[in-house]
Amino acid sequence: MKRIIYAILLFMAGNITVQAVNTEIKYISGTDADNTVKWDFKCDKGRNSGKWGKISVPSC
Repeated sequence: MKRIIYAILLFMAGNITVQAVNTEIKYISGTDADNTVKWDFKCDKGRNSGKWGKISVPSC
């Protein structure tokens, strides 16, 4: 009886497939000072108060 169970388990283990998972990295800021990402930015005080603009965001 044990041999039959072991044979079934070995058969099932041979049919198991492993799928790779690909990781995608998406930066919300730039990768360094030379490679920045533009973010929308709204000034709330000063000369451009209430206006939207773009600022470059580095990695750090």
